[in-house]
Amino acid sequence: MPEPDHSQHDAYLREYQRTGKRHVIGHYREVVALHKDGRQFPLEINIAEMELGGVTHFIGLARDITERKIAEEKLTQMALYDQLTGLPNRKNFLDKLEFSLFSARRIKAVVALLFIDLDGFKKINDSLGHAMGDHVLKEVGRRLRANIRESDTAARMGGDEFTIILNHLKKVEDASLVAKKIIKAINQPIELDGTICNIGASIGIAIYPDHAENINDLIIAADSAMYQAKANGKNKCQTWKEGSSGVAPESQP
Repeated sequence: MPEPDHSQHDAYLREYQRTGKRHVIGHYREVVALHKDGRQFPLEINIAEMELGGVTHFIGLARDITERKIAEEKLTQMALYDQLTGLPNRKNFLDKLEFSLFSARRIKAVVALLFIDLDGFKKINDSLGHAMGDHVLKEVGRRLRANIRESDTAARMGGDEFTIILNHLKKVEDASLVAKKIIKAINQPIELDGTICNIGASIGIAIYPDHAENINDLIIAADSAMYQAKANGKNKCQTWKEGSSGVAPESQP
């Protein structure tokens, strides 16, 4: 094992011999191990104690668990991330939004939720095929990631619907600026094997705590604002406003 784990492990054994206090005896532990060439890999070890002829011996069972860790990572990826775009999926998005609102409540911060629906995607899927449709979705996912901060979250809800969580906004107006930047990015031509297509995006915006104070109401508000953006001509962003059947009457270009 690399340092400091190597020295700590030996120190635990000496402490056990001196005090009987168990740190590493009798249970499995995962540690970082070293190959002879210096490469690190995950190792599972179990240390047992036995006495022979009045002499205490420690017996270690060590197992390279690299393949198991890779399999676990794949299962986590499948459970929490969209397999096409690599973005967080709906379940992961809901967990992240819950944490964002929890954190915002503690420090009295502002969070914006953007609900995005692609304009013209069905036509691309029907006329150019699912390969182009999948390529468009992957490219949209890449462009979303490229236009938000590391502290924010872009997710795919399913189909051609995406969401973005903007954490710790300094100004409410910043959400509209981000939405407009995303629309501009999505509007750029998308090419696959010489075929070029264009697509738009309608974005609904809801702000915590101004528009809603819980996850469900915030999602409903952002979703309603998105549909109003479509009704106002598509390829626009729309901020939710109380009244007018749950959506804002004013559209932002």
